Amino acid sequence: MEPMNLDAIMNEIGRSIAEMSEQVEEHRIRSFEGTAADDLVKATVTNGQLEIDIHVLAKRRLEREELAASVVEAVREADRQTREATFTTSLQRRADSSMSDSFDRMFKEAMERFTR
Repeated sequence: MEPMNLDAIMNEIGRSIAEMSEQVEEHRIRSFEGTAADDLVKATVTNGQLEIDIHVLAKRRLEREELAASVVEAVREADRQTREATFTTSLQRRADSSMSDSFDRMFKEAMERFTR
């Protein structure tokens, strides 16, 4: 394997690390929202903080137990969205593509040479 290929792989890894850092920061400041009771109860998670908004109509229409269950449902939905957010770098997309076999082989060979 040529040294240029190793440089290309190392550059790709560096770009992937930068992409992942950007995605983590975007995830940190992104808002995830869950709703219940016909959107009258809303839970929003932003930067690890939970905000609950209960519309006045929900307070009037729902019994205490129903209102409490709606709050729990909205919070669970917002939490589910937070947990399901995924990060994918161009390196991962390339590895998952049809080129993955040759790329994986090239990466493995480069790492073997690098560790000698």
